[in-house]
Amino acid sequence: MKRLDRFILRDVISDGPAGAVYRADEVLPGDNRRPVVLKLLPAIDVGGKEASNEEQRFYGEVRMLAQLTVHPNIVTIYAMGLTGGVPWMAMELGAATLGQRIASDPGDVMEVVKVLGHVGRGLLGMHALKPPLIHQDLKPANVILDVLGNYKITDFSSATAAAAHRTQALATVKYAAPELLSNEFGKIAPATDLYALGHIAYEMALGTRLHRQSFPAVYEGNTTKEPPPNKWMMWHVSIGMKAPPLAEVIRGFPAGISEVISRLMNKPLADRYATAAEMLSDLSVLKQEVGRAPATLALAARSQPAKEPATVAQQAAPPPLPAGQPPARSAQVAPATAAATPAAPLYWVRLRGKITGPFDLPTLQRQVKQGLISRLHQVSTDQVNWKQATDVEGLYGPTVV
Repeated sequence: MKRLDRFILRDVISDGPAGAVYRADEVLPGDNRRPVVLKLLPAIDVGGKEASNEEQRFYGEVRMLAQLTVHPNIVTIYAMGLTGGVPWMAMELGAATLGQRIASDPGDVMEVVKVLGHVGRGLLGMHALKPPLIHQDLKPANVILDVLGNYKITDFSSATAAAAHRTQALATVKYAAPELLSNEFGKIAPATDLYALGHIAYEMALGTRLHRQSFPAVYEGNTTKEPPPNKWMMWHVSIGMKAPPLAEVIRGFPAGISEVISRLMNKPLADRYATAAEMLSDLSVLKQEVGRAPATLALAARSQPAKEPATVAQQAAPPPLPAGQPPARSAQVAPATAAATPAAPLYWVRLRGKITGPFDLPTLQRQVKQGLISRLHQVSTDQVNWKQATDVEGLYGPTVV
C-alpha cells in the first residue's frame, strides 16, 4: 500500500507531465479517513540550485489558490504540502465530472444553464484576484459535480496569473481559445476561459453525436475517434470557421441562451464577453426564457459556415424528408402548351442522391421551419441544374423565422 505523508494512495486517476492524480484516503485523528483527490506535482530537487525558485513558485501557487478555497464553485482544497521533495495538494473528491455527464443525445437546457451559472461564478472569483488567475485548461474533465449538485472548477495545473510569464505547454486544444494558440489573437485574459466555457456548454447542449456533426472540418466524417490535436488547433485559429448557433441545431432551444453561448465562442476577443460578470448578467435576465422551453427538444435544421458548403455536405445530414409526403403546393404543373403565362417555379430537393418533390416555394418555406430542409440540401427546378438551398430567393429570407 503506497503512502505519502498522511495519505494512502488508492487508484490513479491520471498521470502526465504536470503530475499524477490519485484517489486517496486521508488518515485523520482517531483512525478516521476522508476520501480525497491527491495531486502530486513534479518533484523538486531540494538540493539543487533551482530548489529555492521552484519552492517559491509552488508556495506562490499555494497562496494564490488559498484565496479561492471558500468559493462554492471552486474545488475545496483541504491541504497542501511538500514531502520528500514532492509537492502535493489534497482536494475534495467529486461525485462525478462534467465530462462523465455529457451524453450522446442533447442535454437538458436547464442543466446547461446551471453549468454556465456555476462555472461562470467560479471564473468570476478566479478572475477577481489581483492579478486575475486564468485557468487556461477549462474542459469537462476539469469541472466536478459535488454531492450537493454544485459544479466546481478544479485542476489548476495550467493556471497562471495574467501578469505572469506563461511557461506551461497547452494541455488541451479542443476547448482552447485562439489566443492560447497564436499571439496574433491577442493576450491571454479572462475571456480566454470564457471561450472554453462556451465550448463546454455547446457540447453539453448538443450531446456528442450532434457535436461531432457541427464540426465537419475537425472530424471529417469520423464519428468514433477523437481527431488529432492539430485539427482542433486549425479550427480555433481559422476565423472563417464558426459553429452553428444552438437555436439552429436544436428546435426549441432558447434563442437568448443560444446567443450567450455563441458570444462566448466568438474568436475575436473584441466580440467575446470580456468578463464573467457580463455573461452572468445576461444569463440572469434570460432564465425566464428557459422556463418556457419545451421539455423535449426536437432536432432542427442545422446551419453551417457559408464558405464551406462542399465540406459540410459530405459530413452531416439533417432529418430526411418524410417518405411519401404529398406536395402541398399552391400551383400545379402546367402543360407546356396550356398557357402563355408561366406558372410559379416548382422545386426538387436533393441530399446525398435522394430526390424529393416537386414543391412550390411556400411549401419549402414551411419545411424549413419544421426542420425538414436545411442548408445542406440542394435544390433544382429541372433536376439537372442544382444549387444550394441557401441560394433560393426567399427560402432563408425574412419570410422564414
